[in-house]
Amino acid sequence: MTTTLAPRTWLRHGASALGVMPLLWWLIAHHSVAYGQPWRTRRGTCASALRPTACGPSGRCRACRQRARAPPFGVEGVAVAAIGLLIWSG
Repeated sequence: MTTTLAPRTWLRHGASALGVMPLLWWLIAHHSVAYGQPWRTRRGTCASALRPTACGPSGRCRACRQRARAPPFGVEGVAVAAIGLLIWSG
């Protein structure tokens, strides 16, 4: 039996997924350090606090405009692929 979701339901789910993206960006920036080093809490170039809202979709720090996270749309592409695999697997 196949069920289909109404367009409004897809819109709600899509909006929820977009709300999670800043948290994923922050987790990647926070945990991407060399082996044996403590996790990052501040940016290396401008020493501003590293928090989920520290950079926008462009991937640049709002204080110094240097790259602060993974390249744009990289994390989003992986998240969409992972969600697609979960849906496809049942």
